[in-house]
Amino acid sequence: TTSVPLQQSYKDNDGNVITSIQNIDLTKATTKTDSQPSMLPALVVVIIIVLGIGGYLHMKKRKNQ
Repeated sequence: TTSVPLQQSYKDNDGNVITSIQNIDLTKATTKTDSQPSMLPALVVVIIIVLGIGGYLHMKKRKNQ
């Protein structure tokens, strides 16, 4: 399957049902998604480093008091 019909329906203020059908091309969607690199692993590493440095500085401050 290369495309999927998407049907959207809603009611206006008068109670009339409005329906719209659009064909969604799946070949473009999967190609675009696959080419984007994930930022999640880098973000996790940065958060761990920041928390580690913060914890180290906090412990050093408590030790000096």
